Parts: sequence; C-alpha cells; structure tokens
Amino acid sequence: MAENRSDAPMGHSHTSAMPKPGTPRDAAFRGGQALVWGGVALGVAGLTAATVLSVRRLTERPEPEGETPQPVLAPRFADLTDEEREAIRRRVRAQAREDYAAAARERAEAGARRRKRGKGNAAKDLTKTAAELTASLTGVATAVATASKAFRSVSGEAPGVMGDFVAAADQLRSLLNGSPNVQPAQKAGDQNDRGL
Repeated sequence: MAENRSDAPMGHSHTSAMPKPGTPRDAAFRGGQALVWGGVALGVAGLTAATVLSVRRLTERPEPEGETPQPVLAPRFADLTDEEREAIRRRVRAQAREDYAAAARERAEAGARRRKRGKGNAAKDLTKTAAELTASLTGVATAVATASKAFRSVSGEAPGVMGDFVAAADQLRSLLNGSPNVQPAQKAGDQNDRGL
C-alpha cells in the first residue's frame, strides 16, 4: 500500500479507481464523462429556455378581443385619408421604378464604354498616353522656367530695394540722434562695384 501513493481514490482491490491511460477501460470512462457533462449542459440549456419563455409570457400584454391591430403610421401620414395614402404610395413606387430604370441605363452605358475601350488599338493607346505625358512634362518645364525667370527679375531688383532701406534707416537714425545733416547711404550697387 505504501508503494501506490496517489491522489486518486482507491478501489476495493487497493488499486486506483481511475483507469490507466490507453486502456479500453479509460476510453469507456472518458466517453461516460462526456455523456454526463453533455446531459448536464442540455439540462441547463432547457432550464434557461423555459425561464425565458415563462418570463416573456408573464410580461406580455393581452390583446383586446375583437379588435384588429392597426398598423402604426407616421403622424402626418396617419392624418391622411386612404386615397391620399395610396396616391403617395403610387408616387413612391413610380419614383422607385424610374430610379431603377435610370440605374439600369447607367450600368448599360458603362458596360458599353468598357467594351468599346477594350477593343481599342494598343499602339494607339500607348501613343496617346505618351502624348499626354509629353504635354504634362512640357507644362511642368514651362512653369519651372517662368518661376526661375521671375526669381531672377526679383533678385536683380533686390540691391536697389536694400539700398533704399539702408538710406531710410540711416535717415531715421540721424533724426533720432539729433544730427541735422543727413548723409545718404551708398547704394548697394556702389558697394558691389568696390568688391565688397
């Protein structure tokens, strides 16, 4: 008995009540376990369904006898007569038919365009794409050249503008310092001539 120490319960023959793995008794034991747990699961599911159905039955309002339930309508629609409602329904159905027909026409036109495009000449398509690419690149090159020319024009005027700012700053400085004789500053072009 000291040799067989395990946590498993012991049978009458002082052997473990748990079957040894891989034996036919083990397969039967596992099948029995699955059967028991499956039965428990079905019982719990049945009990849950019965509870839900009984709660629904208790919370339902009884329908009055002899009255047929009227469909719930939107407030403005409910105020209309039956003829007016039917006229609205006819208009909506007609609009739906028109929308469906328009969608069908658009699908047919798109299919025709797709088929027409598919039958084109590959060389012609390649030539057309190359021409479009060339036109795009020419436009980009023209825009870059125009921007470069404009930048050069502005940069050519910069020394004169800077000279005007320097002269104005010198005049302002002399006025603030209180000296009456103001010497105009040299122009930026004169400084460039001296190699500065």
